[in-house]
Amino acid sequence: MRALAQLGQQAAAALQREGCNVTFVQLDINNTTSIATFAGKIKANYGGLDILVNNAAIAYKGRDTTPFARQARPTLHTNFYGTLALCEALVPLLRDGGRVSNVASMSGPLRQFPRKSHERVLAADFSKEELCALVDNFVETAEKGEHGRAGWPNTCYGVSKAALNALTRIMARELAPRNILVNSCCPGWCATDMSSHSGPRTAAQGADTPAFLALLPSGSLSGQYWTDRQVQDWTRT
Repeated sequence: MRALAQLGQQAAAALQREGCNVTFVQLDINNTTSIATFAGKIKANYGGLDILVNNAAIAYKGRDTTPFARQARPTLHTNFYGTLALCEALVPLLRDGGRVSNVASMSGPLRQFPRKSHERVLAADFSKEELCALVDNFVETAEKGEHGRAGWPNTCYGVSKAALNALTRIMARELAPRNILVNSCCPGWCATDMSSHSGPRTAAQGADTPAFLALLPSGSLSGQYWTDRQVQDWTRT
């Protein structure tokens, strides 16, 4: 974690040299104490926040020899549950009229969920509790090698991003009374550590749509999935 903190500090320093007023604060979304400390610092130093961009995620490399059964829990714990925990800590600090931008993926369409669950996932009253139960089912069946028979695909990353897209829809509905817009997006295939720097896009290009969503004007769409600043049909992508 110390090495990662150094990278964050270096990034903040580079932005400061460009004239940006930025501060680095360490955060581990897999650690409840880290989340609580981070939220406390935001509240103490700024009183709240206006924009939340959820970009933290992991993905096992294709060449990784870790068995699929052992990839499921870490992937969903970080990409879904870690993000959910952070949102639950920070959403109360979001000022009315704020924005939440969730970085998902084209790998996470509705079809990553078992077909029998689709109607319920799209229901207007689909809850976080139901979504968590679905995610738990994937992890439990994957660990037993029974996920295929339960209707799940062979992609932990895809399921995690489908869950994030579903969470986006739920959050958008819940936060609408406060005029907080919540959207998700695919940044595209970027040349980052996650892709072993093999993607055709730069990190800056990948950040374009998340930043665009974070700055949407009042009255814009919420609960949508976007690519290259355009709304996509998450149920068919």
